[in-house]
Amino acid sequence: MANEIFISYRRADEPKARLMYNLLKERGVEAWYDAKIEAGEDWRTTTANALNDAPIFVLLMSRLASESGDIAKELAAATHKRKLVVPVRLDDMQLEGMFLYELASRNWIDAYHNTEQKLADLADKLAALVKAGMSPEAAAALDGNVAEMAAAKEAGKKTNKRSASSSGEQRKAGSVAIMSAAALALVAASGGGVWFLTKGKGASPSSTAQAEAPAASATAGGVALASAPGAVSVASAPAGAAPAGAKANIAASLTSLAATAKTQGRKDEDVAALTDAGAKLGSLDANMLTGETALPADANDAVLAAARGHIAAIAADPLVVALKSDVRAITGEQKSGVRLDPVLAGAVTDADAALASIKAATEAAAGADGAAAVAAATSAQGAFDTLSERQPAVNNAFLMSKRAAYASNSAAGRAAAAKIAQVFASVKKPNVFASKDNKAAYKYLVDTETWSRTRMNEVDANAAAIATADRKALAKHAALAATARTELETALGHVREQAAKLGG
Repeated sequence: MANEIFISYRRADEPKARLMYNLLKERGVEAWYDAKIEAGEDWRTTTANALNDAPIFVLLMSRLASESGDIAKELAAATHKRKLVVPVRLDDMQLEGMFLYELASRNWIDAYHNTEQKLADLADKLAALVKAGMSPEAAAALDGNVAEMAAAKEAGKKTNKRSASSSGEQRKAGSVAIMSAAALALVAASGGGVWFLTKGKGASPSSTAQAEAPAASATAGGVALASAPGAVSVASAPAGAAPAGAKANIAASLTSLAATAKTQGRKDEDVAALTDAGAKLGSLDANMLTGETALPADANDAVLAAARGHIAAIAADPLVVALKSDVRAITGEQKSGVRLDPVLAGAVTDADAALASIKAATEAAAGADGAAAVAAATSAQGAFDTLSERQPAVNNAFLMSKRAAYASNSAAGRAAAAKIAQVFASVKKPNVFASKDNKAAYKYLVDTETWSRTRMNEVDANAAAIATADRKALAKHAALAATARTELETALGHVREQAAKLGG
C-alpha cells in the first residue's frame, strides 16, 4: 500500500512521530517517517520518494524542529508539490524566517498540551480524509485558511462561467471543476474544509451553506470558539432539534446519523444498525416516516435499538467522558472561588449543557417510541458536535482553573504558615519549662513551625513550573497546594491551642 501521509519531524521528537505513525496505522492508514528507512538505503532518495508519493504532509513542529534545515527543505518541497500541509505545534512557540513565510496562512493543530489526545484526534480526521478517497489534487484544494477556500470557490465559479477558446482549455476547465467538486464534496461531508482539521472529532456544521458562511467566534487564550451561523444553542433547545411545526423524516435522520457515525469511527455494528433501520423504513408511508402514526413493530424495534446504540456510543465516547471529568473539576474550582475568563466560562457552560443534553437523550430513548428515540439520538449527536467545538476552550478553562486554584491555595497556605510562625514567636519562654505538659506543648510548636516551612517550600517549589505544566502535572500541583492549605490551616488551630497553654 502506498504511503498516504509523510511525517516530518526532528530526531528529538521521534517518540511523538512514532506515536503519530502508530495512531494512523491503527486506523488503517499507511504513513511514512524516516524510521522506516532500511539499512543500506540512501536516506535522501528514500525520503524524496516518500514525500513525492504521499498527498498529505504532517509537520511536527517544535523549537528544535524550527532549527532544522532538512525539515525546512521538506516543507518547501511539500508546498511546491501542492501537498496538503498539516502543521502540528508540539511547543508553544512563534515561527520565524522560512517557516513563518511558508506556514503563516495555515491552520495549526496545537498539541503542546494533552499531546497524545490531540494527536489521536488528528489521526481520526486524517484517516477519514484518506478513506474518503481524496486525490492529491483534491486534498491540496482543501489546504489553506477559510478565506482561501472562499476565494478558490469563487475562482472556480468564474472559471466555469468563462467560455473556453479551445478544446484544451475546455479540458482544463473541466479538470478544475472536477477537482473543485471533489473538494466541496468533502467540505460538505466533513464540515467545511479546514474545519475538518481544526474542529473537534466529528464536528460538522448542520448544512453546506453554514460551512460556506463565516463562523462567528470569540477568542480566549488563543482558542477560537467557532459556532456555525444559525446553529441551535444547546442551552436553549436540544441540539439538532427540528424547527417548530416541522416533522423530521425518521429514515433520513437515520441515514444522516449512520453517515456521521461512520465518519466519527463508531463501531461497524452501530453504523450497520442505523443503516439497516433506515432501510426498513423505505417503503412506509409519509405519516409513519414523520412519526405522526406508529411504526410497525419490527421496524420500531430496529429503530429503537439503532438510536439507543448511537446514543450509548456517544455517551461512552472518550471525548464525552473526558469533558465530563473536566467540567466537574472546573465547576468544583469555581465553587471554591476561582473565577474564569467570561468566554472560557461560557464554553464550560455550553459543554455542561451539551452533557446534560446527552443524558436527557439517553432518558428520552428509553421509551417505546422509535421516532422519539431517533429525535433523541439526533439531539445527542448535535450535543456531541457542540462538545467537539468547545473542547479546546474547556481544556483551556481546566488549565486556567487549576492555575488559579494553585495560586489561591498556595497563598492561603503561605498565610497559615506565617501565622504559625507568629504564634510560635509569641510564646512566653519562661513558661516553657514550668511543667512536663509545657515542655510537650513547646516541642509541638517547634516541630510544627519547622514542618510548616518545609510544607510550604514543597508547594512553592512548583511555582515556576505552573505556567507551562501539562494537564497531569498541573492537576497534581493544584492538588498538592489544596492539601497543604488544609493541613496548614488545621495545624494553625492546634498551634494556637498549644500556645494558649504557654501564655502565647
